[in-house]
Amino acid sequence: MRLAWLQLTHFRSYLDLRFDPDEGINLLIGPNGSGKTAVLEAVAYLGYLRSFRGVPDEALVSLNAETSVLRGEVDAAGGTHVIGVSLPRVGRRAVEVDGKRPRRNRELRRFLRAVTFLPDDLNIVKTGSAIRRNLLDDIAGDLHPTALADQSEYEKAVRQRNALLKQDFRPEEQELTTWDEQVARTGARVHIRRMEVIDLLAPLLTGIYRDLSGSNDNLAWSYESKWATDVAGDEQSLSAGLADALLESRVVDLARRSTTRGPHRDDPSLRIGDRDGRVHASQGEQRTIVLALRLATFDLLRDTFSEAPILLLDDVFSELDVARSKALLERLPGAQVFITAARREDVPVGGRMWDVSLEEGASRVTAN
Repeated sequence: MRLAWLQLTHFRSYLDLRFDPDEGINLLIGPNGSGKTAVLEAVAYLGYLRSFRGVPDEALVSLNAETSVLRGEVDAAGGTHVIGVSLPRVGRRAVEVDGKRPRRNRELRRFLRAVTFLPDDLNIVKTGSAIRRNLLDDIAGDLHPTALADQSEYEKAVRQRNALLKQDFRPEEQELTTWDEQVARTGARVHIRRMEVIDLLAPLLTGIYRDLSGSNDNLAWSYESKWATDVAGDEQSLSAGLADALLESRVVDLARRSTTRGPHRDDPSLRIGDRDGRVHASQGEQRTIVLALRLATFDLLRDTFSEAPILLLDDVFSELDVARSKALLERLPGAQVFITAARREDVPVGGRMWDVSLEEGASRVTAN
């Protein structure tokens, strides 16, 4: 899978960009704030329809512009496709694949899959469990587009149940029971997909972590749940177990006006041996954990679909020591890779060089 060309109009600091990357390693070199990360952001947006920086769509539109347009041609095993997205500052975006609106936006992932490393990815290890839950759900969505629909239905059911719990008067028992059933049914599916991701990543994580760190430590996911611990792993049993947990916690939920049991409250963590990476890992170890996780995800997607996704590495080498940098170079896959850096000497790998600059308020990418 590779991006043949990328065209941006009024996207971030790019007023008009036509970029034809190499099919191998692309090095985007330029000072901070010049627009390097925005190129990676645009590539990922074409497959995932969201900013990997977590900002709303209107923040992607250039200042003094009303609409941003992203277009790209992707060559993949299933053929060549042109993806186009129009982002208005006000209103709904428009998405096209080969000039036609896709039946479902989640279908774009089969045309463009990408694995991204960002400096902020340290938060995957360092912060609360929500970001790790979202990461597992996101990988599940790459593997199974229907998982995205299950996640959406589950979130909707939890919101509706919470809305009942927040009413000033006590909701009817039947109303709560109805939403308990919806939460339990969809929550079971979300849980199953998360466990599948953890199981598939398990044989990959430790080997990659050891390669990067030079240690003999094991890296693995740990998953704590207040409702699924003693429940069989099939969908029917999980759904029944979650329904029982919701009924059991109903008095507490009414008092707190919130749903306190379910996948949205589970606590996945990443552990080095018996140590919780969030509490006991150094910053260097945490960075290595995230890199191992991203590279393991890359390998999982490549092996699942018999096709390598695009790899996006934003400022990955700046905080790595010599040994970890060398180990990462040895792990770089034979795929299309985009690497950003402020200086050429910060990147100990060859590739097609691109200079990124900001001139008179507009970013430019030029071949070196």
